[in-house]
Amino acid sequence: MNLLAYDIRNLTDARYFAARGARFITFNALGENGELSVHAMTAMAEWIEGPGLLLVAPNAEKATELLGQVPFTGLILPSVNLSLVNPFLHMECFAEIICKDESHLERLLEEANEIDSFELDGILLNLQQIETITDNIAMMINGLAAKVPVYADLPGDFLQIGTVLHKCPQLGLVLHGAEEEKVGLKSFDEMDDFLENWMEEMG
Repeated sequence: MNLLAYDIRNLTDARYFAARGARFITFNALGENGELSVHAMTAMAEWIEGPGLLLVAPNAEKATELLGQVPFTGLILPSVNLSLVNPFLHMECFAEIICKDESHLERLLEEANEIDSFELDGILLNLQQIETITDNIAMMINGLAAKVPVYADLPGDFLQIGTVLHKCPQLGLVLHGAEEEKVGLKSFDEMDDFLENWMEEMG
């Protein structure tokens, strides 16, 4: 499944997304909820079979520090600047683009196209600050996705996300982990329904 599970912080989410066939599972070295410890990352990694395991790192220094301690297969860095990415091109390497609005997205995509960003294994396109994915935005995303794999972190509920995926059939999807209701206990019913429908549409 063309799915990237982002900022996974508990074993329940890690095992769920692995069982769901996610292509990548990511641990965030500097997430909104604080840094995930090396011990926690290693403990979850031992239970993950199948998906690639990506580190989300704020900079090259942090990436270098953690790559030797946890069995990551690749990483996500906050730039499409190849001078930053070059030391890591021996592994799966993604760049994250955070978009503020439609015009900002257009500028960022122009910059991505101007450099040889397509040595990257993919781009994580964070669109959470964009209220509506217009047809123009969808067209820009499709243009980029035709050149390099793109995983989008989309705004809205599952119905709105499904509409965007229908407009952008090459697009991969970013889904986030969340807090458990209790340790080891969490309901995935709504996400299950959405993913089942998505898989049917993708054939």
